[in-house]
Amino acid sequence: MTGAHTTRTPDQASEAGAALERLHQHLVAEWISPKLIQQTTGESQPTAETAFQSPTLVVYRDAGWRVATVGVGRRSGMCIVDLAQVGPYNEPKPDLRALVPPAMPHRVVRLVAHACGVGAP
Repeated sequence: MTGAHTTRTPDQASEAGAALERLHQHLVAEWISPKLIQQTTGESQPTAETAFQSPTLVVYRDAGWRVATVGVGRRSGMCIVDLAQVGPYNEPKPDLRALVPPAMPHRVVRLVAHACGVGAP
């Protein structure tokens, strides 16, 4: 998700991480292997601003192409699903963004599964 890194309180970060962990389990049940990234700063000593960045769930295809990135909205708790798009000659296009209510993780799984070519559309 481009530009989606927002500073969170420790409680907000742990709630978002827990929501993504539950979503991770749903995706694994559908034979999709996502990678849960709790902190993306890469700094050895995170600052106050970078310590509680939004956790994200990234799904890659077998060849290493990013298929989807899932995050949790800071205030709403909505699942923010960014689906990677490519053109006819594999040139990257802007991501397709979908917002899914937190009570409907099955919709996120369906969106990601369809993007991966797994399961029914």
